[in-house]
Amino acid sequence: MRKFIYLFAFVFALASCSTEDADLLLDESVLLDETVPSAKTETEAPMLQVEVQESAAMRATFEELKGGLPTGRSSEAKTSVKPEEDVLCFQFVYPIVLKYSDESQITVTDYDQLLEIILNERSEKYVTGIGFPFEVTMKEDDSLRKITDEDAFSVLIEDCGYDEIDYTYVVNSVSSCFEINYPLDLVINDMVKTFKSQQQAHDYFRNNWSSSNTVSISYPFRATMTESGERISIANDFEMINLIKNTCGIN
Repeated sequence: MRKFIYLFAFVFALASCSTEDADLLLDESVLLDETVPSAKTETEAPMLQVEVQESAAMRATFEELKGGLPTGRSSEAKTSVKPEEDVLCFQFVYPIVLKYSDESQITVTDYDQLLEIILNERSEKYVTGIGFPFEVTMKEDDSLRKITDEDAFSVLIEDCGYDEIDYTYVVNSVSSCFEINYPLDLVINDMVKTFKSQQQAHDYFRNNWSSSNTVSISYPFRATMTESGERISIANDFEMINLIKNTCGIN
């Protein structure tokens, strides 16, 4: 079953208590590491014969690559970073085209440039898509694999194990960090479904989990921080991942 890091949406439904909905602006200081360096100005991508699409699989791949980066700023991290083949079960065949959240595109010509992009992501500008088709070299046998669309990319990262989540661990951790403000909209199998309470979400997924091939959040996602009582609004996937990994400390 191909459910990526955005499956935290399901975990939220299991872990959260229903609270009053509020229309609030995001407090960026809660979510972001202010020491992250500013991204360099990107140049326009050369015209490659690709179709650029939104990609949850690319986001999951970026998170896997981030896990292989040492703590530190860009210049420090790049000096001791692991090679691509030691972090992923495949290597991209460059160049590849990536799309940012502001709809701009960039052609990535090597792994060093990809790392620079990862290290410089921020909530105002982060990678949301990739150009299809692209090719990868599999670590196991050096075979070449052509990735023609998001479904094929999803299968690739599933084969590599990058979409696996320890549900019990996340449920226990998230509930002590924040609570959902219902109603909550989730996109399930490309259809938006609104849950009015934690119990409704729990009952739905208990009966329909096996048929829920894809689950993602329909933003904005609103929550209340457990310790401070502060209400926050999460505008996109990047901010959601920052909340879970950086603020809540769930890796």
